[in-house]
Amino acid sequence: MGQRGGLIIVQADWVRQNGNTDALQFLWIELTNQCNLQCSHCYAESGPHTAGRNTLSSSQYRQVIIDAYEAGCRQIQFIGGEPTLNPDLPALIQLCSDLSYTFIEVFTNLTRLSNELVACFISHTLLEVFLTR
Repeated sequence: MGQRGGLIIVQADWVRQNGNTDALQFLWIELTNQCNLQCSHCYAESGPHTAGRNTLSSSQYRQVIIDAYEAGCRQIQFIGGEPTLNPDLPALIQLCSDLSYTFIEVFTNLTRLSNELVACFISHTLLEVFLTR
C-alpha cells in the first residue's frame, strides 16, 4: 500500500496477503476531468477549457480495474468530467463485464451519445447509465 499525489494505492497482492478481500467494495474511476458543458450545479472542477490533468493511460486504467477486481471489488462507476470524452470507455466497460463485475455504472450528460456508445450500453445488462444534467 502506498500513496501518490492524492491517491491511495492499494495493490491486489497486499489485500490478498493481509486477508481482507472485503476492503474494496466500490471503485470510482474519473476517466477525465474535462467536460463539454459547464453546469452550474456540477461538483467537478471541469469544463470545456479544463486541461486533461491527472489522467491515466488506457493500460493504467485497465490495470486499476483488474487490480480492484482481484482485491475483491465487484462494483465500479465511471465518472468525470464527462466520461464519454475518453475514447476507451467502451473497452473499459467490456473489460469490467469480462471480469464479471456485478455492477457497472456511468455518470454522463449523454450529449456525446454515439451509435457505438448506445450499442455498448445496450449490450451490457449490468450497466446503469445516469444522466447528470
